[in-house]
Amino acid sequence: MVFSSVLSTAGRQPAGALDRLGLVETIPGTSWWDRFVSELLGPAAAAELVITTFGTALALVGAVVLFRRQLRHDRELLREQLTADRRSRIADVRAAAARSLGQSLFESTSAFDAMDDPALHAALSVRGSYSTMKEAVPDADVVYDAHGRAVRELDLDDSVLDLWRMRNKWWEAVRSLISDPRIASLPLKDQQAILFATVDAQFSPLRGLTKSLGRRLLRWDGEGDPPTLTPEERQNTPLLTASRAEVRVMAEAEFVKQLQPVTRD
Repeated sequence: MVFSSVLSTAGRQPAGALDRLGLVETIPGTSWWDRFVSELLGPAAAAELVITTFGTALALVGAVVLFRRQLRHDRELLREQLTADRRSRIADVRAAAARSLGQSLFESTSAFDAMDDPALHAALSVRGSYSTMKEAVPDADVVYDAHGRAVRELDLDDSVLDLWRMRNKWWEAVRSLISDPRIASLPLKDQQAILFATVDAQFSPLRGLTKSLGRRLLRWDGEGDPPTLTPEERQNTPLLTASRAEVRVMAEAEFVKQLQPVTRD
């Protein structure tokens, strides 16, 4: 009876009175959940929620940006590494080809170095087809083969081919003098000595030039452009750019020079 009276009286009291009585919790619509929702939707809570959400989103965006930047950096690093590895492999292959070519150029003077006067005279005396006479030129086939490999494997300029042409042009010019009346009447030994000296007048500088290029190719690391004849070497070797007619004039002058000591005696 007393409890019913209290409830009846509470129903007629204002909210402030109910709160003082500690009875708000017992009335539907004014529970702790309603107060929580009210606080959550309040300006302070909403502002804090917005700030927290914005901070979280900003941190997430920053993390994504950093991840993409790191990923791009890793890709660039990998690309650079692959490029460097590929460049290194290509350099190794080119360096190996250059060493082979350089060794061939060193060997391209061995046949002439081994020749004495009679052997050289016999080679100059070879007759037959054009190819047969070309084969008689000391080491000409070695130099020409080296030129082919230089073009295929190194994309080298015509330096090696120029050396081959120089050798052939000088040999051909000296061979044309073998039946010259000024030498034909001399003893065979003198003929052989004169012709050898005439050939050697250009073959010795050619040997030095060829070995110099071969030495640079042997030492090349495969990076950049392959070694070639320098402008100074070309300038100091007129035979490299001389025509066949000019080479014949030069050979004639050398022949006369070598002939004079013998004819004077």
